[in-house]
Parts: sequence; C-alpha cells; structure tokens
Amino acid sequence: MPPRISSTLSSSLPKTTSRITALASSSSQWRPQLHQSHNPRSFTTTPSPNYREKTARGNKLRGMSAIRGTGVAPWIKLSVTHDDLKTPRAITPVYPKNTSHGLNKFFAVNLATGEPELLSIPHEENKHGRAWTVDELRHKSFDDIHTLWWKCLHEKNRIYTEIATRKEVRGGYGETESLERVRVVKLTMRRIKLTLKERYTGWQEARKVAATDPSIFVDEEDMYRYDAELDEELADAAEMEEMELEGDVGLLAEPVEPKRREA
Repeated sequence: MPPRISSTLSSSLPKTTSRITALASSSSQWRPQLHQSHNPRSFTTTPSPNYREKTARGNKLRGMSAIRGTGVAPWIKLSVTHDDLKTPRAITPVYPKNTSHGLNKFFAVNLATGEPELLSIPHEENKHGRAWTVDELRHKSFDDIHTLWWKCLHEKNRIYTEIATRKEVRGGYGETESLERVRVVKLTMRRIKLTLKERYTGWQEARKVAATDPSIFVDEEDMYRYDAELDEELADAAEMEEMELEGDVGLLAEPVEPKRREA
C-alpha cells in the first residue's frame, strides 16, 4: 500500500470511531427498558377495552313505555317509597255550581242529566226539524216572531261556540252536523226578515192610501180606523157608562134596614 493512502486512512479512523460511539450512546436513550414501572400509552382513536357501554340500567326513560308497561327496574332505587306517598284529597269547587247561570245557555244540554256539557253528541246534534216557511210566519203575530227570532239567535250562538270549542280541544266528529243545524237556523232568520219586510212594505202602502181616503180616521196613537168602526166603539163606550150609572143609582136606591140591638 502506498504511504500516502495509509496515512489518509489512519487520520480518518479516529473520527469514524468517535461518530459510531456517539450514535450508540444516543440510540440507547430510545431503547425500551424491561423493568420500567409505567409504560406511556401511545395516541390512538380506538376505545379502551376496559370501557363498558351503558345498558338499559342507564336509560332515563325506562318504565315509560305504554306498550310494554314493565315499570321501574327492581335494581333502581327511588327517593320515595310507597309508604311515604300521601293520599290525595277530593277536590271540591270553591263556588257552588249554578246551573241557572245565563252563560250555560250557550252550551249544549245533556238529555240524560239536563246539565250543560262542553260538546254535544253528533247524532243528538243532528236531531232537528226543518226551517220555518214564509207562509207559516205570515200567520204569526209580532210577539211570536220576536220570540222566534231571539230563539234562533241564541241557537246560532250556541252552535258557533261549540264549533270553536271542538276545534280548540280537537273533539273530532260533529262539525258536519253543527254546520247543517246552523244552516237551518240561518234560513229561518232570513225568512223572518223577509216576512217583516213584507209587513213594513204593506204598512207604508196603507199609510199612503189612508192619506187620500177621508173615511179613515187617525187617532193620537197613530192607529188607522174607519169612521164606522170608530162610531161603533163610541156607542159601546156610552152604553157601558150608562150601565155603570144605573148600577150606582140602583145601589143608592135600595132601602137599608137598620140593625136591631140585642136586648
């Protein structure tokens, strides 16, 4: 070997030896130790095998099933026992029930008990007659028509109250029967208006005729009468006055017997 190459190898050998020694010492720090007391866990997303999932014992809604109805599990401890439960007392109304109150008329009446109820049964609501005809109303007096009008108005308000209540509480069936019943009531009220309009029109025409007929007399009460009827009424009144006067004179003319004194 030439002397030049041998001198180069001899000079680089100590440097290489020192580098190998340094790497060996540094690698010993990362070497696992057999007698280490705690082994640090490496980062991972896998759950630990020691973790147990919650079963039915941790279900907060257990015992609330309407299908199974198992109730509370026996291993669950409640804060209240059956012995600590108090018996509820009967709830009594503060005010006595007044069945004759005016607002009760806006609710349906139970046919069995006779008391007002919130909603009527559909087949009972469907039990009603037909509407009044105009020909039938023409033969009625003003007092009868006035009474019938307010009866219809009260029935209409009752039906509308029941319709609003049924929608609010979601009562279900019965709206069709109520709408049919209120239709009949409205038809009767419409025909009452037509009948009164006919009477008012006839009265206006009669006033025009009375203004041109001299045989018709108008008194202080704005009543239209014929002269013949007025003369007959005056004659009857005069006859009644004469009979009353004769009766008074006859009572005065009767002899009055004096009362005898008892001995």
